[in-house]
Amino acid sequence: MKKLNIRWVLFLLFLLPFSALRAQTLLYYNNFNSDKESWKDYDDQYSNAKVTGGQYILTHKQHSYSVVTNEVDIDYSRDFAIETTFSCVYGKNYPIGITFGGKNVTNTYYFGISQNGQFIIVSLQDSGNKTLVGWTPSEAILQGTALNKLRVEKSDNEFKYFVNDYQVAKTEVLQPYGNNVGLIVADQQSAAFNYLKVTYIEHDVKNVTAVDKDITQTIYHTDFNSDDENAWVLSPTDSSSTSIANGYFNIYRSAKLGVTASVTAVSTKVDIQRDYISE
Repeated sequence: MKKLNIRWVLFLLFLLPFSALRAQTLLYYNNFNSDKESWKDYDDQYSNAKVTGGQYILTHKQHSYSVVTNEVDIDYSRDFAIETTFSCVYGKNYPIGITFGGKNVTNTYYFGISQNGQFIIVSLQDSGNKTLVGWTPSEAILQGTALNKLRVEKSDNEFKYFVNDYQVAKTEVLQPYGNNVGLIVADQQSAAFNYLKVTYIEHDVKNVTAVDKDITQTIYHTDFNSDDENAWVLSPTDSSSTSIANGYFNIYRSAKLGVTASVTAVSTKVDIQRDYISE
């Protein structure tokens, strides 16, 4: 049976919209198409950077790290997210990723991943660096030169860290050194970044009509704390494997082409002539 890797919660909905529960307001965006003012080309003994073909290619030449940042006036009392996608051009097993809350290149936080499928979260400080989350393997990371998406999100009074839209870690709310956000490449590696985006996460629900429990009907729900009659976990193949652990349904795909999907059994039926939510 083929199955789908999402959580299904189906409701009869009386009034819409629903999406306003988590709107996002764009604060900063750069797709590196032509901006050579704030993201300058340069080349020195330590690193090389250039804006070309809609990418910012940052190369570090020494056994240290390169951080390139821009100031974005983020209100840290609000919820926000910082996001980028990048591919490793060449490298080793050292960090590539996002910097945030920075005062300068030596006082900042960073969230980075490595080619061999691990992530790390560090506070760089003049007084001595502090590792917040040490090197941790994650199947969410696409290894080698594959494209990966990183996201740092402040919400619900904590910081959350995502790789390819999968949360891999969380920390307490971090106090910023400053308002610089940017990119990091360490130890003789090169990476091509596609964009850098900062958004506020809005929780304004004033335009959402509350759904009374008396006019809703739950059709199906699973929290993935255990397998159920829909048999989510598939038999492993040479290109993918699936598992349920700690309330998550995990898909690990090792093949470069094709997809792996998992969907509910036919016993879960929805009258699509009626209003409903799949979440």
